[in-house]
Amino acid sequence: PPAPEPRPAPPPTYRPRPGRQPVIMAISAHADDVELYAGGVFTKLIREGWKGIYVCATNNTAGCQLDTYNPSRPGGYLNIQKMSGAFPVGALETIQIRKEEARRAAAVLGAEPVFLDLHETFCWIGRRQVYMDHPWWGLYDAPGNGMVTAAAAGPGLALTAELIKKHEPDLVLTHILGDGNPEHGQTGDLAYRAFRRALAEGARLGQLWMSLRNPPQYLGRAPARPDIAVDVAVYAPLNRRALAEHVSQNGGDARYCPQEGQCYDYYLLIVDAAKAPGRQ
Repeated sequence: PPAPEPRPAPPPTYRPRPGRQPVIMAISAHADDVELYAGGVFTKLIREGWKGIYVCATNNTAGCQLDTYNPSRPGGYLNIQKMSGAFPVGALETIQIRKEEARRAAAVLGAEPVFLDLHETFCWIGRRQVYMDHPWWGLYDAPGNGMVTAAAAGPGLALTAELIKKHEPDLVLTHILGDGNPEHGQTGDLAYRAFRRALAEGARLGQLWMSLRNPPQYLGRAPARPDIAVDVAVYAPLNRRALAEHVSQNGGDARYCPQEGQCYDYYLLIVDAAKAPGRQ
């Protein structure tokens, strides 16, 4: 049987500043990562009256495929019959499909979607997987704001910092550095750097948390103890409804919590702006 989840720790002492609607911002790499990495806390606080900003960093040029025919699979209209293996959807079409799915998911949660349109590190051109170091990469010229893995040194940092300054979130949720997917870890780095820049430029911010849902390999032998564990079981059904909007990823059959009576989101507290140098 699975080991019981650790006893949840109380969130660090923090109160949104009075006089306005508090804001939670989830900055994720791909469409559907908000639900997978931050969905419980994100959903919980929106239900409690916070404004939700649902940020997708990349333009999602990959990850959309039409599987072999399965008549029992929800969303069967996406399938191709008599195919051997998966049929990848081209980059430009994938951008449109996954962005629309993210819009629908954000609407389920009651959040405002924002797209930074940073390039992923590879895309599909026809049935060929083309990475950024491939000679064909230059043939792919979709609109975008630079590579996500170089975002901290390019326009992505300024875009994200301006977004944070605009909304002045009381809480930012993002990926942990060194996540097994490099685009996740780089998005976490981007969120951290943009948070610090916005703070240095006078934005009134709260806290930055990084998700421990998929801890990096270097923590494998010494698992990080979460600073924050939030019981989100009651919000799992709504988050699952949002996740199911990403039909290209899960066929509309989203499984979020294996046991709804025992479901926590775990985070590391990375920045507490109230305790940052020069802040009161």
